[in-house]
Amino acid sequence: MEAAQLRAMVEGFDPAGHVDVDGLLESLDMSTDVARELGWSLAASEVDPAEATRIRARVFDEFGRRLEACECWREAAILAASQGRPDLARRDLEHALATLGPDGALELRAELLDGRAVQAAAAAAADTSECWLDLAAVVETSDPDAAARALVLANSTSLVGRSATLLPRAVAVGGDESGWARHAEAALLLHDDRFAEAEVVVAEALRLARARGDRRLEAMATLTMSATRAFRCDLEGAIPMQRGGVALARLAGDARAVDQGAFNLVLMLHDDLRGEEAARELADLMTTRRLGARPGLILEAETAAIQLATAHGELGEAARRAGLQLRALETTHVEHFVRVMAMANCARALVDRGAVQGDPSVDRLLDQLRTFAVADEAGWLAAMVTMLEATRLEDAGDHAAAANLLAQLDLGENVMLAAEVAVALSRAGFAAGDDASLERSGVLLAGDAPPARLPRIARRQLEALHAARDGDLGPLRDVAAEWSRRGRPIEGGRLLAAAAARVASTEGVALARLALRVLGPAGATAATATLRAQVQLDARAGRELDAADAPLFEGVDPVVRDALLRHAVEVRRPAGSVLHEPADCLDSLWILRAGRTRLSMVTEDDRRLTLELAEAGAVLGEHALLGRPTVGVLAEVEADVTYASIPLRHVEAAMGSCRRLDANLRQLVGRRAEHGRELAARVAFWTVERRLARCLLELDAACGRDTLDGHRVLDRPFTHFQLAELVSARRETVGELLKAMRAGGVVETRRRCIALVDQAALERLAGGAVAR
Repeated sequence: MEAAQLRAMVEGFDPAGHVDVDGLLESLDMSTDVARELGWSLAASEVDPAEATRIRARVFDEFGRRLEACECWREAAILAASQGRPDLARRDLEHALATLGPDGALELRAELLDGRAVQAAAAAAADTSECWLDLAAVVETSDPDAAARALVLANSTSLVGRSATLLPRAVAVGGDESGWARHAEAALLLHDDRFAEAEVVVAEALRLARARGDRRLEAMATLTMSATRAFRCDLEGAIPMQRGGVALARLAGDARAVDQGAFNLVLMLHDDLRGEEAARELADLMTTRRLGARPGLILEAETAAIQLATAHGELGEAARRAGLQLRALETTHVEHFVRVMAMANCARALVDRGAVQGDPSVDRLLDQLRTFAVADEAGWLAAMVTMLEATRLEDAGDHAAAANLLAQLDLGENVMLAAEVAVALSRAGFAAGDDASLERSGVLLAGDAPPARLPRIARRQLEALHAARDGDLGPLRDVAAEWSRRGRPIEGGRLLAAAAARVASTEGVALARLALRVLGPAGATAATATLRAQVQLDARAGRELDAADAPLFEGVDPVVRDALLRHAVEVRRPAGSVLHEPADCLDSLWILRAGRTRLSMVTEDDRRLTLELAEAGAVLGEHALLGRPTVGVLAEVEADVTYASIPLRHVEAAMGSCRRLDANLRQLVGRRAEHGRELAARVAFWTVERRLARCLLELDAACGRDTLDGHRVLDRPFTHFQLAELVSARRETVGELLKAMRAGGVVETRRRCIALVDQAALERLAGGAVAR
């Protein structure tokens, strides 16, 4: 460093103590010799010698010269005491003890200040709740401001909540002119949700901190001021202030405030829908800070990781972390509130992952949260549990029940929670056709638009749903895309799913497919099962299934899936065509996108046993991938088909790099093989009447629909010959049995389609019901 630069630094030093030493050191490549020269130059200048010595201490500490740094802090304490400033002397002593460590504490006690205060200050350097309480007891009568400070720090370092006793005591002890007492008062007001009053009081604490040069109080007051703005939804003002508070805490050497402030910054970024930035800050916090000594904070950080993973659509990772954390909670001794928050976020992750009604592990977790919610006066936890229950109903397709649950919530004045509920309520209400839910969402979002992004996007979503109700789906798609850009793709996927449930015709199916592409890779199994059923029902009605939505690609990395589908060729075949003979050997895997294909086993005397009526989503030609020389079955087109043909070499390569794709194919083929074995057993051991009854029930599960008179009807005609092939019987026998069933009132024929009039009688004939 040149002498001119050094002189400029010395001349630019702020005597009031607000020089940014950390920024100075980061911007310059300083050697140890230059650090000494800087310290000596500062000491020789007209700057307050005690403050100059503190600068030297920080410089030495930055370069790992802890003995020199400790000596500088000791000199600063002596200078401050000689100037009649015992508060600064005490803080300098704490820095000296913290820098040197516990081994040197006894040597320093005898050299500094007076006996009892020094002893208590030395203990306080350990930064534990008990030590701060000892210090408060020593100085309570002689130095009220120091006592209030000690009580506030005792509260912040406590492993169990003591705010109800320590903070009121700090307010009473410190008096009106104590910045620490004003900070304690602001914290109490925050606890009571009196945010506007808290902001006024903490502003006074901040003024007093700056007037007295108290860096630690300035840092804590800045962080608290940021919290008041965040609670009032002014995240645009809160986030920069939170960053400033963390920087001040780092300058003051308050590692606990640095870590807690950094964690709160993550939460603010998440609430402001800055997903990537929040994840980056959290990763930095968890990898560069030593949080293990503070179990409450490390648990909060892990909880935030679950929350971020859930919001970003990484539900597999969120569920994995949630499972680990639930086990850790059994042995972790942390503050009650932290444990409950962790459990709530674990429940959210598991529900979003696809926990349907009746999942015992999630039901037990929600029951525990309901018990804790009884003591939650603010009502946040009860609202959280209700929202999770509504989510499970929504993902299962029961939007009306979900909207009804959410509409009953009493949210008070919590703007952020009201926005969260409005997002879910407007979505579920739209899907259920419930205009009252949309109106209720509007009430929750009424008033001046807060700066936070969540309420803003909630309003945009409500406007988009009103437009969609009038037939304009463009704004809805834009809002869904905005959710994804803001790091909340799960919200965007659920919005598309809700619209798909309400919108008719091909538009609804397109929305369902788009929702599947968002929710499927995330692992939201309950929601995707509902959507896939909707898409497949549409395919049965004659529309084409997008190959990307086929069961073969469920849970497969979209990058792998899309790369494979780029090799696909679309092929169409008319009804009556033969796709392949049993002895054929195919060089492609086929994914049926539309139509219907009959797969049959053929005996030597040309008799046929129908194994499957393959429809949209089914795969054909998998034999070569499983090491078989030929297809082994006859494939005949019953209704015009469209399929995607993918060369086997590309499929093999993709299966080698993607275990999920390989597992999916084997599962689909395994089901087909199991069905073939079951059919063979039926032919061998069941009567034709039982096989026919079972066949009608299975067809009903696949293509049945309700009738106006409360019965079920197969949605397409089947001839006696087709039914005979399905049950491996003579056509005449099937005709006689159907005639007997009609005479007995079990079935009817309506416009060439079979109606199941007496479902119970049919189930008795079949030996049991069939799952739909």
